[in-house]
Amino acid sequence: MKTRFLWYIWTACLLGLIALLAFPIRTGKIRLAIVLLLAAVWVGLIVLTALRKWWLGAGIAAVMLAAGIFLSLPGRATIDTAALRDLYLHRLQRYANVIYVYGGENSLGIDCSGLVRRAMMDALFLYGIREHDPAAVRSALRLWWRDANAIELGNGAHGDTRPVGASPSVELAQHPGVAPGDLAVTATGSHVLAYLGNEVWIEAEPNVGHTHIFTLTGPFQALANERVKFVRWRWLSANQ
Repeated sequence: MKTRFLWYIWTACLLGLIALLAFPIRTGKIRLAIVLLLAAVWVGLIVLTALRKWWLGAGIAAVMLAAGIFLSLPGRATIDTAALRDLYLHRLQRYANVIYVYGGENSLGIDCSGLVRRAMMDALFLYGIREHDPAAVRSALRLWWRDANAIELGNGAHGDTRPVGASPSVELAQHPGVAPGDLAVTATGSHVLAYLGNEVWIEAEPNVGHTHIFTLTGPFQALANERVKFVRWRWLSANQ
């Protein structure tokens, strides 16, 4: 009876975790709840499996320990910026057509800052696993934990972005130093979009209703005259 009750509690924690992970909006309290529920699910799984087969519980604990050891190891001195940029551009485009949700940060709903942040989290995490670089994985987790809106992204975002320069418009002819993966933050700080290269941009725009890829022509010509500040993720900078 006692074990069954523990399984009920564990199942409730697991369902709560799944619900929060699926919920697109992220706040400090939601992030904290996700961390606490994730810890409860892992610890509960170890305890419950150990009650039936101690070696299975020990195996799950060993996996957790191995993950902890990996994350605590020193990372590589530098990141392959070209490889990370390719991953970042790919992840940005994976969120095309996701519906716009203010405060959203996943494939069920996303906003302008959530788009550029979530794509970089994904890219850092995938790069860290692929290249066995725990520092990149730690950066992904830290970026997830520390939120940043468009204004903060334009002003350094806890040291995660660096200025490329201001421009009288989004038109790249006004600022040739912009590279794929760079962000354009509007002068008002109300919006951020990412450059994909070849005069193509991506943004999560409430008036459009979803994330879309576009060029500064046709219905988006007005945006070409928007005064912006260009910034670059520090992981994509030559001097990381």
